[in-house]
Amino acid sequence: MITLFGHGYIGTAIARVLEQAGERHQWLHHGQAQFRDTIIINAAGFTGSPNVDACEAQRWSCIEGNVLWPEDLERIAGDRPVIHVSSGCIYNGFGPWSEEDAPNFQGSFYSLCKWMGEDRLRQYLIKSYVMRLRMPFGRERQDKNLLVKLAHYPKLIDVRNSLTCIEDAVKAIMYFARTLPPPGIYNVTNPGSVTTREIADWMGLKKQWFVDEAEFLKTVKAPRSNCTLDTSKLEALYSMRKVSDALKDCIGHWRQGQEA
Repeated sequence: MITLFGHGYIGTAIARVLEQAGERHQWLHHGQAQFRDTIIINAAGFTGSPNVDACEAQRWSCIEGNVLWPEDLERIAGDRPVIHVSSGCIYNGFGPWSEEDAPNFQGSFYSLCKWMGEDRLRQYLIKSYVMRLRMPFGRERQDKNLLVKLAHYPKLIDVRNSLTCIEDAVKAIMYFARTLPPPGIYNVTNPGSVTTREIADWMGLKKQWFVDEAEFLKTVKAPRSNCTLDTSKLEALYSMRKVSDALKDCIGHWRQGQEA
């Protein structure tokens, strides 16, 4: 039996897979605690809408969703394992950063809260998991999908990042829920890294580009995390496609849909 929390982009994707597999589960809203003996997946949190700039104004919601709720859930769960779907946006720079590296980015309130939330969960990682995703993308045309965002933004900045294909991440999360490998923190991004310009080229986007980060920062409320993560810990247990392969697959799926 799996209990799932979270009705956003990632939670909905997980629920869809559970339903398609006919797996016994209950899908609860953030703050509910009506579960029995079960594996718990926590995909609830606060990312802001349309992007993390909203967290600068909605600070209490960001704290409640990303700092307080995960620890509250652990207290309720007791000795049950919890798989926390979290974020790798607590680093900046091109390490690649491993699970053992101390976070180094709190330039946005969102990243600060994710950093604080992860720190508070460390005492529970003798039985639970933190799975760090970054800038999720996928086949579904959803507002939180990075590919949708890039298509809609009038101007882009060319940076290199690790990314997570949502379909691949959900499979990894389900693998963890079914097999319960060693608990701890895992970077759940597709191996490799990619630049914004490479993605735009593959999508056929014709965009204007910011000259540099200084110009970009004039248009947003908070700086963004740009980083690459080391995926070797995850790969020792579970293999995901290279980020370039996953991107080209999702973009190709979009194009087939346009031609149909």
